[in-house]
Amino acid sequence: MKIRWGTVSLEGRYRLSSITELFTKTCKEGGIRNMTRYREFIGEYETIITYLKGYQYIQGDINHNQEILDSLSTSVQESIYKEMIKYRAMIQALDGGYIIPRLDILKLYIEQDLEANVLIQQKEFTNQKPR
Repeated sequence: MKIRWGTVSLEGRYRLSSITELFTKTCKEGGIRNMTRYREFIGEYETIITYLKGYQYIQGDINHNQEILDSLSTSVQESIYKEMIKYRAMIQALDGGYIIPRLDILKLYIEQDLEANVLIQQKEFTNQKPR
């Protein structure tokens, strides 16, 4: 073990491949469908990024926005794409494609969509008539 920045950590806890492994694992599980799974995923992602930056595996800004979107379930992806295009969060490139916004904006759209899904499910549950 190595003491660094006032904490004890295991040497080699994460590697660059840890990010890819996280995305792959999440996609194999069917993608992120709810807020609980999203919070687990984004927490683990940010932990890995912080670790890799701290140990200088990576420097500067990184852009995994497309991979984060791909880690969502298909229905959530479609909903988020529609909202981002509707509110012009995705800028159209010269070749006709769209540019995914910064991570903080992307996270905002994901969280809003997943929270809306929770509210819709709660409303459907309360509107069910007893048998």
